[in-house]
Amino acid sequence: MSDKELAVLLAKAVDAKKGLDILILNLKKFNFILDYFIIVSGTSDSHVRALADAIEFELEKNGLRLKHKEADKISNWILMDCGNVVAHIFHKDSRKFYALERLWGDAKTLEYDND
Repeated sequence: MSDKELAVLLAKAVDAKKGLDILILNLKKFNFILDYFIIVSGTSDSHVRALADAIEFELEKNGLRLKHKEADKISNWILMDCGNVVAHIFHKDSRKFYALERLWGDAKTLEYDND
């Protein structure tokens, strides 16, 4: 599976769990150590955890492993390292505060079919 396919697969997984404002950023042009960011918001602590669980389940279902996971309970932010794809799952208020979309504003977004 390509990194692009993985990013789309994980975006669809969080979409199925009602993740909000799902965004895939293509970071390839920055010569960064990874290719894609997925940024998604949840409405509550339990929703944020459910979105993270959906990503882990999708990885396992496809024979892939999560490389690393960090959860910051204070800022309600879960970072999931899936190799060349990293998912950032935020509580909606924390997402506004950290504004990763603004920080990586020059990155192209990757569209996916959420049907």
